[in-house]
Amino acid sequence: MGVGPKWRIEMGVRSRLRFLGVAAVAIATLGQPTGRSGGIHAQVPPPGDTVPKDTVPHDSLTFRLDPVVVTATRTDATTSELAVAVSVVGRAHLVEQPARLLLDALVGEPGILIQQTTAGQGAAIVRALTGSHVLLMVDGVRLNNGTFRQGPSHYLATVDPETVERIEVVRGAASALYGSDAIGGVVNVITRRSANLLDPSERSAVQGSYTYDGATRGSRVRITGAAALPGVLRGLEVSGGGSYSTQGDLEPGGGNPRQEPTGFDHWGGDLRFDLRATPRLAFDLSLNRFEQESVPRYDRYVDFRSPSVPEGGFGRSARYVFDPQDRSLIRLRSRSLWNGSWLSSLSITVSYQNQTEGRSIQSQSVEDGVVVPSSRLEYRFDGVRSLAADVQAQALAADDSRSLTYGLEAWDNRTDSRGWVEDLTTGDRTPEYRLSGGVRVPTGRFPDDSRFRGLGAYALLDQKLREAVRLQVGGRWSGYWLSSRVGDEFGGDVHSRSTDLSGEVGLVWSALPDLDLRARFAQAFRAPNIYDLTLVGDVPGGVALPNPNIQPEQSYTLEAGATLRRGGSRLDLTAYRLRIDGLIDRVSGSFRGDTLFGPDSLRVLLVDNVGDATVHGLEASLTLPLPGEGTLRASAFLTRGDAKVVRDGELIEEPLSRVPPPTLSSRARWPLTFFDREAWIEYFMVAAGEQTRLGFRDELDSRIQEGGTPGYHVHSVRVGTQAHEAFSVTAGIENIFDELYRIHGSGIDGAGRHLYFRLDVRP
Repeated sequence: MGVGPKWRIEMGVRSRLRFLGVAAVAIATLGQPTGRSGGIHAQVPPPGDTVPKDTVPHDSLTFRLDPVVVTATRTDATTSELAVAVSVVGRAHLVEQPARLLLDALVGEPGILIQQTTAGQGAAIVRALTGSHVLLMVDGVRLNNGTFRQGPSHYLATVDPETVERIEVVRGAASALYGSDAIGGVVNVITRRSANLLDPSERSAVQGSYTYDGATRGSRVRITGAAALPGVLRGLEVSGGGSYSTQGDLEPGGGNPRQEPTGFDHWGGDLRFDLRATPRLAFDLSLNRFEQESVPRYDRYVDFRSPSVPEGGFGRSARYVFDPQDRSLIRLRSRSLWNGSWLSSLSITVSYQNQTEGRSIQSQSVEDGVVVPSSRLEYRFDGVRSLAADVQAQALAADDSRSLTYGLEAWDNRTDSRGWVEDLTTGDRTPEYRLSGGVRVPTGRFPDDSRFRGLGAYALLDQKLREAVRLQVGGRWSGYWLSSRVGDEFGGDVHSRSTDLSGEVGLVWSALPDLDLRARFAQAFRAPNIYDLTLVGDVPGGVALPNPNIQPEQSYTLEAGATLRRGGSRLDLTAYRLRIDGLIDRVSGSFRGDTLFGPDSLRVLLVDNVGDATVHGLEASLTLPLPGEGTLRASAFLTRGDAKVVRDGELIEEPLSRVPPPTLSSRARWPLTFFDREAWIEYFMVAAGEQTRLGFRDELDSRIQEGGTPGYHVHSVRVGTQAHEAFSVTAGIENIFDELYRIHGSGIDGAGRHLYFRLDVRP
């Protein structure tokens, strides 16, 4: 069960050699630093850059000023100017807490639950929605492609957390600016550049980090370099680095044995160039590569409905491994300043992205109390090549009372899919294909050469109606086209076309000097994609088969919020109601009159527009000063989801699937002086109530135990210090009371009591 040790050793050696090569190139290219600093500071970026122009200090857990974000409006705006709720996690937060995966940094943010199907995968559930209902981006480039599933999508796990400067989460519909998928919200990852690495007086620097995680006995190493070359035109900045991580099997709480197999490796390399060609024209080019190797899907090895059952029951797979799980991105952007009344700045971005996912699957069954692995090994490989372009302009009023952001974007996704079945007794391999009009179409989980294209035109007006009132109105036209040779037995070729007009309107009112009120209405949608229309593959509870007749989902969000500031205290409250019409979900079905399908006789599940859904929620965050110059930050959210759907020809009401339980988190932090060095200590707690309201897919999902997910509370203590001007240390004890718990919908348990340690070095 799992990956052979010899093969894993060979792959590990290859990964280490790759990492050492990337690190050596970075150091040799960028050289040694000419200055010395005990911290990392950001330079002021060139005009028109989307990186905030103000350096935000991090002497506590919260920003003392409203952070500047770009995702909510596509241009720089402070959070107090926005009608939509936004969460921002900065670089210091990423460094000062354990983060096996990037999404670990979002734990404790209001309205967001981090689900993990495996130890090497993570998904953000935003306002009870995830997968193709939440848009994921890296530096403004869509990660979502035509193969994104309705359930948790783990692709942010292919972003190296060491490359990230901050994460911005728009909690609420954003299709008016971003088109399909942005129903629950948008998660945008902003990566680092030289200006985030160098002091203003420095010309070059090298830094490294080492992290140890006791829960997996794993570690991560990162080497980064940066250089500024002011003599190249108006200034050239170069930055890059490499990362390598190896994670062993996860040890859960409660004294339970390690969950085997859950270990995996990953490595990443990145390079970025920022060039100011003239005072009014700048370019940046970024290249990223990230690979995860041998990521096992633990919930298929065990039927783990109850976390209290050691080892769990026998799952349906003797082997289920993701390999490869890779992502490559090349992005080129130009930014220029203009003097026209309708054109103050212009940004043009083009990108190429390649995402690949391979799966090796061997089923198993229990015969007379004996586990019998299948003699068939199935392999599926699906790659998606994405080309995208975005032309965005902004017009600013001379008195700064109005801004108009408008643009065009287009993208094209194309699959590269294949698969085979291997007879383990003979070693013979049989390629898999679908017959379409007499033509053999290679297939993995999706037909080869399936194509999903999108085109959109958008605009957002931000207008001051008076000094204390701001109006934001946006709209977008979107068109989506899909073509695929699904196979004659599944309905033949599919040619789908969807168009939509999306809009939003919001008001922000500074009612009092310390009180801001906001209200917003937004319409969003999701176009059926390659996954919805063509998938033939195993899913929780059975096997999914295609349905070529799916229609787009439409959603309507109404939200209101308030921000109250008093001295060093701040309270943010948001209430919302989200409605989805034409909800796309799975229903029990049949294929050629049979409710079971395939050699393993799995239950047939079809994807269809099953009805409507509503989500109601409350989100709150509170920041308070504590005695001893400490800071308390707490957040909480309540979510309820309901659906009216047609099942077996009958209209019924049921809970919406994957709705998070009530969740509360708090961080209390104090500054310290340790041997004349600055230090800090932090107490962190997260608590969740039970979730017993289970939807249709929840009931089928072995990741959720019968009756629902129990509540839990987990406590941790962390400390950190600038031990020397050249290095800093962070350490902590996580899950102090060794709580056995599972985050709702996850395929692994939470980590038990363990130590973690991080060392950052900057010579």
